[in-house]
Amino acid sequence: MNINCDQFSWFDASAEVKELLVLATKTWENPEESLKYMEQALAETKENNHMDVLVAAYRYFYYQNNYALAEKTANTIIA
Repeated sequence: MNINCDQFSWFDASAEVKELLVLATKTWENPEESLKYMEQALAETKENNHMDVLVAAYRYFYYQNNYALAEKTANTIIA
């Protein structure tokens, strides 16, 4: 899939992570596949707790009604 990650120029993350986040949104209707992409994006940025990615993950989990992971991500953000 060809994804133009330049549309997220303000988003301070690697092109690979941006692509994973875009894929998570494009596969939104397939929660298992979508979650796989989100988890990969989080794994790529786990060492530095990348704030942009964490906020994107929080919003993703919240709107997927996965409140347990949304809360866990929110706690990571405010820690």
